[in-house]
Amino acid sequence: LGYCEYSAGYNQSIVLTDLSTICADNRQGAVCGECNPGYSVMFGSVKCRLCSNYYLFTIIGFALAGVLLVIVLLVLQISISSGTITGLIFFANLFATTNRAT
Repeated sequence: LGYCEYSAGYNQSIVLTDLSTICADNRQGAVCGECNPGYSVMFGSVKCRLCSNYYLFTIIGFALAGVLLVIVLLVLQISISSGTITGLIFFANLFATTNRAT
């Protein structure tokens, strides 16, 4: 039930001033809307987990993909004016426009 602890057969009394017993997934604050100190919302989720620096690996991945893309463009001698890349750019723009409309 949202960010709050809930159990169907739960019949203990809840102390409304003690948010540590009310909030789930390492949350705190008004309506359990923020993460506990040292925790952050996970990408693609609403759960709070311990902070880490693993996101730096995504930067390395994007940097390697960018270098690989430049190498492929240079080896295949593809330019912006060639038909192949123009078609890909048109498709990407069309795809982005139709996704924004829905």
